[in-house]
Amino acid sequence: MLMPVTMQRRASAPALLLEGVVARRLAWPPLLAATLGALLFAAVAVPRTDFERAAVEALAKSGAGDQQSPHDREVALDTARRVGTLGAYAGAGLGTPLAALFLAVALWLGFQVAGGRPDFRGSLTVASLGLIPGVAEQLLSVPALLVRGQVPPWALDRLLPAGPGALLPPGDRTPLAALLWSIDLFSIAAVALVAWGMARVASVSPRRALLTTAVLWLGYVAVFRVAPAAFGGTH
Repeated sequence: MLMPVTMQRRASAPALLLEGVVARRLAWPPLLAATLGALLFAAVAVPRTDFERAAVEALAKSGAGDQQSPHDREVALDTARRVGTLGAYAGAGLGTPLAALFLAVALWLGFQVAGGRPDFRGSLTVASLGLIPGVAEQLLSVPALLVRGQVPPWALDRLLPAGPGALLPPGDRTPLAALLWSIDLFSIAAVALVAWGMARVASVSPRRALLTTAVLWLGYVAVFRVAPAAFGGTH
C-alpha cells in the first residue's frame, strides 16, 4: 500500500508546486527561470544566427544594396551583427520580464471583461508561468541549432517540428506559415497552463478561463505573428 501512495504523491508534486506558486502569488521564481533560460538560449543562438542574411534581404527589398559601395555594405553588415547581438541579449534579459508584464496586463483586463475578479499580482504570476513552455521549447531546440550551423533570425523559432508548420516547405514565410508555426505543442501547453492559473486567480470556471485565454492568444498570434508576415516581417 505504501508504494502506490508514494507514487501518487510524487506524481502530484508538480501540480502541488504550481498550486503553491499561484496561491502565494510568487511571480519571481517562474519569471527568473524564464529569463535565465532565455539568456542561455541567446548565448547559444547568437553566434549561430545569420544576422547578415537578414540585413542583405532588407537591403534587397529597399533597393539600397545596389547603390552601396563594398565598404558601405561591409559597414552595414557589421552594424547588423552588432545590433542583432545586442537585440538578442536585450530581448532575453529585458524582453522576457516585459513580455510577462504585457501578458499580465492583457490577462488582467481580459478576465475582467470576461466577468472574472483577477488581481494584478496573480495575473503576473500566471503570466510568468505561461512563459515557461516557450523557454522550454528554446532550450530543447539547442541540439538542432548546434548541428545546423548558421540560421537566419526568423528561423530560430522553427527548429523543432512540434506543430503543423513543420509540414510546410523550408523557408516559407507567408502569413499561413506564421499561423501554423504558432500552433505547436508548447503554445498549447502555455495556453492550458495560463487558463488553469487564471481560473484560480480570477475565480472563473475552467471553461471560461480556457475560452478567454484562447481568445487572447489568438489575438497575439494575429497581431504579432500573422500581421508582420503579411507586411513582409520576419515570420
